Amino acid sequence: MKKRILSIFAVFCFVLNLNIAMAANVSTKDDGDIELMYEQVMNMSAKLNISSYGQATCTGTVSVRPGYNVRLTIELLKMENNSWTSIKSWVHTGSGVLGVNESETYWVDHGTYTTKITAYVTDSNGNYVESPTATSLIKEY
Repeated sequence: MKKRILSIFAVFCFVLNLNIAMAANVSTKDDGDIELMYEQVMNMSAKLNISSYGQATCTGTVSVRPGYNVRLTIELLKMENNSWTSIKSWVHTGSGVLGVNESETYWVDHGTYTTKITAYVTDSNGNYVESPTATSLIKEY
């Protein structure tokens, strides 16, 4: 009887330790680790660089799952009267994993700028799927 109780206790301890170990392996995410999830967009990013001479380079990158198409709008926005105003935009198209990876340049005056990209995704039949957006870091010139 004593052996049986010890055996049951040993199994109980083993199961308890296994549950604790499994719970300890669960990773937590910080706010900085937030990832946006979309149906067919695999990744997307917007970047903005402004040279010391005022040449703004706006870059938009997006890739979608195979069989899907994307129309990417890249916008250069300027802060005016406490709101963002679009001062220039470009449109590029692509499909699948290669998607779109384009850079455009525009000369700017002194001010505060950002780049916004919008991906208009359709399936192979041209049916709308989603329109995620992303913005770059804000740059001063």
